[in-house]
Amino acid sequence: MKIKVIRILLIAIMIADMAFIFFNSAQNSTSSSTASKNVTQAVAPIVIPDYDSMDASQKNEAFMSLDSLVRCCAHVLQFIPLGFSLYLLLCTFALPFTSEHLKIPLTLAFSFLFALSDEIHQYFTPGRSFQLSDLGLDMCGVAIGCAGGIVLMLIIGAAVKHRQTSDATD
Repeated sequence: MKIKVIRILLIAIMIADMAFIFFNSAQNSTSSSTASKNVTQAVAPIVIPDYDSMDASQKNEAFMSLDSLVRCCAHVLQFIPLGFSLYLLLCTFALPFTSEHLKIPLTLAFSFLFALSDEIHQYFTPGRSFQLSDLGLDMCGVAIGCAGGIVLMLIIGAAVKHRQTSDATD
């Protein structure tokens, strides 16, 4: 019963993340740019030293550099939950196609296909385009999420092994 609840939770996380990504990709270039600039505007005074004391030209240059970084980070951050939840979902199955050696490639392959479909979706969104660099950033997010899932499973495995060792010595 517990495993079913875990699977449902992981699938819900995946679907929610994929819907979030789809929603963001459906925004036209003006809406997407406005959202990015709003985040950049909120973050700029925090991460850029002396931002408030800069003149307009310096602020604009710093703002544009930071905005580019914010957009890159957004791609990465959106895809972390997908890599994390998909890897963990595959860990809940004890089938031949999810052997230890296939969990990572399956996570990367499925996520790549989704990221590719996302870029294709953007191609048909007004003012947006298909960009290989965005696809690479998306996959970096997937890899980070997958790595997080691997670390979590290693921690769980070590805890289970420790518990079994403790139980055996009692």
